[in-house]
Amino acid sequence: MMSVRNYLLAIVVLISCSDDDEKYVTLLDDDFDNSPGWQYTSTANHVGTLDAVEFSSPQHSLEITAIDTQADGFSFWSQQLTSMDFPEGVKLILRAKVKTQNVTGEGAFVALRCDSNTAVLAFETTQGTTLINGSNDFKEYTVEMNAIPQGTTSVWVFLIMSGTCTGSAYFDDVSLVYKR
Repeated sequence: MMSVRNYLLAIVVLISCSDDDEKYVTLLDDDFDNSPGWQYTSTANHVGTLDAVEFSSPQHSLEITAIDTQADGFSFWSQQLTSMDFPEGVKLILRAKVKTQNVTGEGAFVALRCDSNTAVLAFETTQGTTLINGSNDFKEYTVEMNAIPQGTTSVWVFLIMSGTCTGSAYFDDVSLVYKR
């Protein structure tokens, strides 16, 4: 039988060896109940809505539906966070669940971008590496940025659909964490 001292020592060792330095960054309304922190932008023939029918966790998701396809352009939901939300140099991990219905073409993707006051400093996306299209139930996708660049003043989270697509994409359970 393990003594209390050895038991407590084992817990301390397990805690110190765990990956406990993962910190959640607070996104504005990550449940999409009101979507005040999310902004919709489109250069394609798409419609963005707060959807109360398709969601991974209650009670809403952000939807982008193609009305028609076009050769260029895209549509996206975005949220901007100031760099004061996380220390410089940390690793960022964006997770989002995406459901697709009859999505063709380049599909949907999720992305992270770090900006300074005057330029884009870094950009990471699932586009070109993970095809998110077809008709699929909610599945989690991840984008990682190894280190926030020096001079970053804001980090953007993007939930995107290409203008070449048909169908609908639903985004839910979006989270952003950083690791030292």
